[in-house]
Amino acid sequence: MLGAKARYASTAIRALESHEYRQAIAAFTVLLNAYPDSVRWRRLRGFAFDMTGQYEAGIADYTSVLSLLPNDASCLSNRGYAFYQMSRLGEAVADYSRALELDPGFLPARSSRALALVALARYPQALLDINRAIAEKATGNSTLYNLQGYCLLQLNRPAPAIKAFDEALRLDAGYSDALSNRAAACRALAQLNE
Repeated sequence: MLGAKARYASTAIRALESHEYRQAIAAFTVLLNAYPDSVRWRRLRGFAFDMTGQYEAGIADYTSVLSLLPNDASCLSNRGYAFYQMSRLGEAVADYSRALELDPGFLPARSSRALALVALARYPQALLDINRAIAEKATGNSTLYNLQGYCLLQLNRPAPAIKAFDEALRLDAGYSDALSNRAAACRALAQLNE
């Protein structure tokens, strides 16, 4: 089986790297049938499940890994992502929060938790995560600035929201959500100044 294991492992990793997730799942499943306690194969299969939209299966794999390694911040963050995709937002926030307790500098979990908090309309808490991620230079993309502006707008703070949307647009001039949100913030600011 050792030669077969290496062959399946190589096939699974190549499939994962080339975004052939269904092939990766099949190869990881063969490996897990032979080595059911392999944390590595189960974690990677969970990721492949997520990439094919099979979030329940991904959650099952991540939960299995976490039963053996409860302090695996990366696995908690991945399971949080699957929960988020299934609109199980409270569970997503709980997993992201646990990941951040274990590793406060784990910026993907912080950014993802902010997104889940926005979906829950918990704007002040989301802003804390967004501001920290931005302060730690977590982003060179416009998403966090757009989220920051959106939260500020929801909290009736259009002037700083406009600044955040401006930064999002500086980073991505064609970002349609930021353009739309900036227009809404400008209207809100005009109404405040009337």
